[in-house]
Amino acid sequence: IICFMVISVKYASRCRKWITILCFAAYLVCFCIFSRYYLQDYNKEISQSFYESFDEALKYTTNHSGDAQKIYVTPDVNGGYLLVLYFTGYSPLDFANTVEYYDKNAEFRQALSFGQYIFQIPEEIKTDASYIVPINDVAMFDENYFKITKFKNYASIIPSKK
Repeated sequence: IICFMVISVKYASRCRKWITILCFAAYLVCFCIFSRYYLQDYNKEISQSFYESFDEALKYTTNHSGDAQKIYVTPDVNGGYLLVLYFTGYSPLDFANTVEYYDKNAEFRQALSFGQYIFQIPEEIKTDASYIVPINDVAMFDENYFKITKFKNYASIIPSKK
């Protein structure tokens, strides 16, 4: 497409100079509109797809939950266990020793849990566990029992110390 645009502008510039100026002005306006959308609005729209702020919620929850406490991680994050391994620097040996899979015989195994992390939200919310959930799911937690810390797209839910 760009090649044909250049050829047409080049051909038009031989006929009339004002056509060339008009084309470049139109390209400049379109480029400015695209740049504004791409750098501002599009970033907001696409951030959920790239799990923006999941790492912040994970680090916050891990640092404030204690080692023995279970942390339930939303299953809405594709390959969530991989992100947890990466962002926490979890030991591969500890992972290998504690991992439980949904299906051990599956071609592409998905971790159900390892260490203190469980990659599903239980049907009955436990008040002695921490949670990492999308910001839209915060309403299912009672603020009387949990401290809720919101990040851009995810929230850290930690039991209150009341």
